[in-house]
Amino acid sequence: MGIVGILLLASIGILIRAIIKRKLAYQLLWKMTVYALTYPIMLYTLFDVFGITHWVVNLLLLLIFLLIFLKMILAYPKIRKKIIK
Repeated sequence: MGIVGILLLASIGILIRAIIKRKLAYQLLWKMTVYALTYPIMLYTLFDVFGITHWVVNLLLLLIFLLIFLKMILAYPKIRKKIIK
């Protein structure tokens, strides 16, 4: 289930990449997804240990992931248009 979740989140990265026109391969998006999930998963574990479970917590963790992921995608250069001579 974890790999399927990462696959789906990396697919969201493909959509974001297409919208903001960045030069990224799927393999790199997959690695970026795993990296961006590190902090939200650690926070989820911490909240779970203290018994804090609510849909707002899950939404907050998803927003943290999307913020980290978007910042990483924006760090890559835009696709250059080819000049036809």
